[in-house]
Amino acid sequence: YALLSAFSKVLLAFDGDSAGNKAFSETMKYIRNNFSQGIGYEIYKVKLMKNKDISDLNCMDIKNILIKARKLFTF
Repeated sequence: YALLSAFSKVLLAFDGDSAGNKAFSETMKYIRNNFSQGIGYEIYKVKLMKNKDISDLNCMDIKNILIKARKLFTF
């Protein structure tokens, strides 16, 4: 939590496979259960291509998916 206090936007990026989808779901549960509403974080989901790992992407690919990140909610 202390590390996050320096930021207002949190971008969540997980691999585009079933394990990445499960990790995203678990992370969302953790956020909802452990962070208070009203602290000012904007939570975004970065959508990776299906069955792609973040390590498979080059800098331009990463830039493009970050631009397309979808805001989920504000805490």
